[in-house]
Amino acid sequence: SAVDSTVVAVAPTARSRPERAVINRHLDTYGYKTMRPLSVADEELLRCVGLDAFVMIRFLRFGFDVSFYPFLVACVLLLPLYSTGGNFCVGYYSLTMGNLESNSWKFWIPVAYAVLFYIFVLRRFWLEWETFIALRFNFLANGDVDILEVDQYRNTCFVEFIPGSHRRNKELKEFFESIFPGQIKRAEVLLNTTILTTLINERKRNIKAYENIYARNIHAKNMYKKRLAAFEDGDVRCWYFAKEPKPSKKPTTRVGGCWWRRGQLLPALPYHLKEIHRLNTAIDARFRVVTKKSRMIETDTQDRGLLFGAVANSLEFLTGSVNEFASTSGFVEFRSLT
Repeated sequence: SAVDSTVVAVAPTARSRPERAVINRHLDTYGYKTMRPLSVADEELLRCVGLDAFVMIRFLRFGFDVSFYPFLVACVLLLPLYSTGGNFCVGYYSLTMGNLESNSWKFWIPVAYAVLFYIFVLRRFWLEWETFIALRFNFLANGDVDILEVDQYRNTCFVEFIPGSHRRNKELKEFFESIFPGQIKRAEVLLNTTILTTLINERKRNIKAYENIYARNIHAKNMYKKRLAAFEDGDVRCWYFAKEPKPSKKPTTRVGGCWWRRGQLLPALPYHLKEIHRLNTAIDARFRVVTKKSRMIETDTQDRGLLFGAVANSLEFLTGSVNEFASTSGFVEFRSLT
């Protein structure tokens, strides 16, 4: 149908809550259902630092184990063997295989050491892989251990190009229920909040500008006081400070200028503070409008079908104008990953 060809779903993503943490069923593919048990110290470390840092620490531990302990064995076994090889090498070469005599039976000792070393490294690789693959699947299925009760969707997919007939939570959920009966927990169509986002970003810029100007102004005042005190005490170490310092000027900013004319010069701090207050009011008003619109969409009981969606899409195409809150994207939450 027309709806089938316009709704596109992206692959599901998994979010988590700790109380639902279970090992992923896909581990059965590798012949075991439970991960290699971690020590109490490793479990506490994983809980404190998260999976990424935990894997990095285990990698560093792996590198230490496969280099330091074989080095100790080599110091006890190989270095004395090489130093007494009898080939009369000097310097660094007296501690290498080059110091062994040709056709000597002692060559079998480094060969055996190399075979055992590779077996040890590969075994450690296998143990680390068994630990990592289970933790990885568990992370993909349930999220990180430090994620508490969050208001985000678990087992969700992102839906795009939603037609006009399905741009409400009810219609979107019914559509996916028809494809996946009994598996849909929630469906929600996103609202377009571009204007609200623009206001918030503008407020952030004004807050940043206000803080930077305020900090520079305080610094300039403190430097003036310091130089004035040094001038009055006669503690002048440079000809530049031999004259009485001038007080710092109040910071200003130009507003409404462009490339062919200069803008109006205004005090910077009062201007940015006034803009922050104005944007706070505008953001609050816009947020109330968005909330009201969201509630109106949810309480709208008008039955919308494919004809309604076709007419709405045609009007948008012909006029080029769309509802300021209209969005063609949404989320669908499944009850499980399967």
